[in-house]
Amino acid sequence: MNDPKLYLEAHELQRKDAENFYEEFASKILWRSDGLDTLIDIGSGPGDTTADIVYPLMPVNFQRFVFSDIQPSMVEFSKQRYNHLEKNEFHVLNIETSDDLPSDLEGKFDHITSNYCLQLVPNLGQAFRNIYKLLRPEGGDILINTAPYVSDFEGYTSLSKQDKWSSYLYGMEKYTSSLQNNDNPRQYMLDLFADIGFIDCFVETSVENMRAASPYIHRIPVTKQDEFMDDYAEAMANLEWKYKLYNKSDQTIRPIGKW
Repeated sequence: MNDPKLYLEAHELQRKDAENFYEEFASKILWRSDGLDTLIDIGSGPGDTTADIVYPLMPVNFQRFVFSDIQPSMVEFSKQRYNHLEKNEFHVLNIETSDDLPSDLEGKFDHITSNYCLQLVPNLGQAFRNIYKLLRPEGGDILINTAPYVSDFEGYTSLSKQDKWSSYLYGMEKYTSSLQNNDNPRQYMLDLFADIGFIDCFVETSVENMRAASPYIHRIPVTKQDEFMDDYAEAMANLEWKYKLYNKSDQTIRPIGKW
């Protein structure tokens, strides 16, 4: 996601899903008895979902609310649009970093949220270890909305085998989630959470846009970008789905339960 304005116009489906997600699961957030809650949102993107859906959940006298994203352009865009909100902050943050987390963020939060960000993170283990470190030492909770499988990645894999695009689609592992080709994402996440130290976990899986969310579009010459997206759309249409939970007979994703 390199173009905040374009992504803002193109992520209607993700936003609607986020609305449904918080309508169903926001009640699981354990608010502090004194109301002095702190919250950081991971991968806030252009900020609209964070500002319009997550921010209104905060108690009246909350203490701190943080928008964060790995892309400086996204952070600056959301800051320009939502800096008027009370007690908010905007931070560039790579949740997958192996470096020390910023001291003004580590161990400072009661709640952590994220919407359609972590499916773009190859090393989920490192990401969730950092998420754990962001929570206060006395504890807190996380509410994450993501996807175990993203069909877009298969489309890019198909394009990477075409001579005219292969020189642009290098380093694909940098953008591909560790759940993408995992035979048992449920057990993977259970083991990961247990290893990190999370307790009382509840996870529910359900089913899972193009130029705005493409991690490769910035590499393509402007004169070729339309052709690239046309070829990408064709690759997606002709995709031979390999997802273990995909039911070819009715073209649906089989749910894998609550865990």
